[in-house]
Amino acid sequence: MGIAVFKDKNGKDVMVNPSAVSYARESDQHDEHIVIHFVDDNSTVTVRETFSAVLQGLRNNY
Repeated sequence: MGIAVFKDKNGKDVMVNPSAVSYARESDQHDEHIVIHFVDDNSTVTVRETFSAVLQGLRNNY
């Protein structure tokens, strides 16, 4: 199992452990941003990848 790395809204790297993700969805913003929700503490992180890139990154590292 690995760690998926995405860019957040500010262009900084965000490391995500796929096993901690409960789901991901598109945000309500005009730009394409994906909100990743975590299982353990109901926290979220918003990344600026496409939805398919997020899913692929999570799958590749699970």
